[in-house]
Amino acid sequence: MAALRFYCCENLGPDVKVALCGGRLVGAQCQTFTSNCGRSPVTWWDVRRICGSAPAILMGGECLAHLGPPPDDMRRILLLKRPRCAELICGGYSFARLTAAGSYMVTAGWLDNWRSIVAGWGGGQSTGAESFAESCDRITLLDTGSDPGSKAALGEFGEFVQRPVEVVPVGLELLTLQLEKAGAELERQEKARLESHEASASDYDITRQKLLEDKLRQSIKMESVGRLAGGVAHHFNNTLSVIIGHAELLSLEYRDNMRISDSLHEICKAAQHSRDITAQLLCFSRQQLISPRTIDLNEAIAELGRKVSLWAGEGTRVSLALSDGLWKVKIDPAQLEEIVSNIVRNAGAAMPDGGSLAMATRNVTVGEEECSGNVDASAGDYVEFSIADSGRGMDRETCEHVFEPFFTTCEVGQGSGLGLATVYGMVTQNGGFVNVSSERGVGTTLRVYLPRFRDRVVEARALQVAHGSVRVLVIEDDEIVGKMIAKMLEHMGYQVLMAENSVQAVEICRTGGDIDLVLSDVMLPGASGKEAVGQILALRPELKIIYMSGYAPETVLEKGVDRTRVNFIQKPFDMASLDRMIKSALSGSFAST
Repeated sequence: MAALRFYCCENLGPDVKVALCGGRLVGAQCQTFTSNCGRSPVTWWDVRRICGSAPAILMGGECLAHLGPPPDDMRRILLLKRPRCAELICGGYSFARLTAAGSYMVTAGWLDNWRSIVAGWGGGQSTGAESFAESCDRITLLDTGSDPGSKAALGEFGEFVQRPVEVVPVGLELLTLQLEKAGAELERQEKARLESHEASASDYDITRQKLLEDKLRQSIKMESVGRLAGGVAHHFNNTLSVIIGHAELLSLEYRDNMRISDSLHEICKAAQHSRDITAQLLCFSRQQLISPRTIDLNEAIAELGRKVSLWAGEGTRVSLALSDGLWKVKIDPAQLEEIVSNIVRNAGAAMPDGGSLAMATRNVTVGEEECSGNVDASAGDYVEFSIADSGRGMDRETCEHVFEPFFTTCEVGQGSGLGLATVYGMVTQNGGFVNVSSERGVGTTLRVYLPRFRDRVVEARALQVAHGSVRVLVIEDDEIVGKMIAKMLEHMGYQVLMAENSVQAVEICRTGGDIDLVLSDVMLPGASGKEAVGQILALRPELKIIYMSGYAPETVLEKGVDRTRVNFIQKPFDMASLDRMIKSALSGSFAST
């Protein structure tokens, strides 16, 4: 077996490196990973990035608390963990005795990074210092002699939190013994593994084949569910268009009758609530209309800080750890707020009695091997945004279903089951992916990965709105929807011509006199809306075109309609939205709603 590899939390770094210099561990490699207070706990996804696929020993304390049983491709990683890092140095008995006396135990590695830890405290550094001071009587350094500067750092930290400090000399014998036992166990496991397989290469191929098969099955399932959700939303949007349109028209007619007017208002409210649900289904199926912008994720999250506390609920302590030099990402700010809101509300629901919520950002580069465990991941540069809670947690089987529509762990009537499905759809629509890790009784961490965006120049054009009498040709194969749209247009003062299919539409354009604008459904029997419009523009190239559909713009694009060069309105729409779209189209600009 090659030289032993140790990966330890930076809190243990100086002590472990000194301990490895003697005895049978000479030649062992040791690297540290960042995982201090205020940052999200380590997940198996992180372990893949930290350790790779070769055998290694992973060491830490509370940073490894979320790690449950290892996935199949991580069984060559041996965990050496305790509830706190300091216990690995002084042992559980001494740790319990000192903490019971009111001490907060720190290591040389912890003191090396205490300023970055303080930066992650929520509510400001001064408030964090006060909270820390209330939790202990003094600060105790376990001094192994591994870092000559740790005593000075201890004094600085004690002065900052205004607590007395003490130094307890500790030998490295216990830590060295644990390292040697872990190394011997890893060698034993590797020997057993090699004896049970004809070759490590074939074992790797089998594991990789299994991962690829699992990834393919998951991809097919999510794609099928997404198409189903998008199709259901399309049909509901058509029906809701009729309900909302007629309810609005009747409200105008019976505005003086309070009893009827109130009932119509309730109908509109119910229809709009249903419209919101179909919008969430479109989010999951990655068919939501969006307006992405280049943003600094740190600034956006900082601006949401106040709302986060409200979403999380009372009794929840929120901490931020925002990395410097964060890459830009491109996403609709409204979508980002919805993503954060849904994750935080889920976390709050898992902590009914309060708890801690850690939010962090950082730049990451994802390799091909790391993508094997996620159906939506691809290699490249990403900005990672993580939210970790200390709630009830979930088992592995539950985690596999959390992004599916209408799947919920809440009691009946307390959740729609669309929150994390919406998160999944929005993130993947923006070219990213999302991971979840959880353990019952410990908590849950969701990590959102958004692709790095490289700035480019975007041109904007001014809009000139035209006014006056307008004649509109409506192409709609659904008779009920068509009649409703005609009534809305007539009420707004437009003249209306109706066609049920492309043949009728082309014939009207050939013989029907003046027409200013065509409002066409994308999906038509026979020739599609795009084909019908193509024939119409061949006859009347000056006509303005608006496409409409219960499907979303991305699905429309698949049908050959480029919404960057045409106007598009999403069903269901109200009269005000339709009027704005018509005026925008007549001005010669392109817009979508």
